[in-house]
Amino acid sequence: MDGKVVFMFPGQGSQYPGMGKNLYDKYEIAREVFHKVADFMGKDFLDLMFYGSEEELMDTKNAQPAIYSVSVAALETLRHRGDMKCDMVMGHSLGEFSALYAAGVIDFLQGLKLVRVRGELMAEMADANSGGMAAIIGLDEEEIRKAVDKYPDVIVANYNAPGQIVISGGSENLAKVLEELRPKAKRIVPLKVSGAFHSPLMEEAARRFEKYLKKDEMRPPKVPIAMNTLGRLTTDLDEIHSALVRQLMGSVRFIEMTLDTYEAGGRKYVEVGPGKVLQGLVKRILKGKDVEITGTEEIL
Repeated sequence: MDGKVVFMFPGQGSQYPGMGKNLYDKYEIAREVFHKVADFMGKDFLDLMFYGSEEELMDTKNAQPAIYSVSVAALETLRHRGDMKCDMVMGHSLGEFSALYAAGVIDFLQGLKLVRVRGELMAEMADANSGGMAAIIGLDEEEIRKAVDKYPDVIVANYNAPGQIVISGGSENLAKVLEELRPKAKRIVPLKVSGAFHSPLMEEAARRFEKYLKKDEMRPPKVPIAMNTLGRLTTDLDEIHSALVRQLMGSVRFIEMTLDTYEAGGRKYVEVGPGKVLQGLVKRILKGKDVEITGTEEIL
């Protein structure tokens, strides 16, 4: 198929017990990545990834470095095999750091340190503030925003796909919003997360994270990257840096990101990392378009 290749990287929620073990067993290049992870995080961390329970992997401080590590191992395996090169990259929430690595903005250990710190800060804020997230299925975006805008600590966290919007916020007001939307929505799914991510309750985490995210240690991207809070492609390092800080408490504009990559010529979308969540979202966003959508779990 003619057109550009978009590598897309999954975020938290794509983790599952045993993820990455197949890559470790089959590919030397993947083992090299995982050995770097073990050197930085400790050998026990690999055991947790490959043999740990679903509950252990759901813990934010474990899930984030684990997903990043598997995504990079899958990316390096693709590169080593010479299967394909990407023309653009994007990531969903945490996946933005894997996308930054793919674009050459950060190196592997730099990214691993950042996602570990990010996960720890988010977990700390989640413990300090009672909050949660929920997916609203089958309801108009404007209807959801009207309900959310009544409360300062509740926000539309993820614009995932048409008919699938995620909201996030403090437990008390989040419950009020869900009560209002439940009779109108097709379905409401509380997310299995430990806090109100991508909401104002993460403001302190964003401030503290900025101290670790040094712009002078980042390099201009080799390919355009669609940033979550911008909802569009950019190669500007100032935009990338500020968007990464805002991302912790801002919305993931995945619909806009996908449409922008399509307008820029994207015709093959490859989910690089664990799971198939993003493939499903892109299929809904680009329904009726002549695109190919696949992932490394099928390719590798």
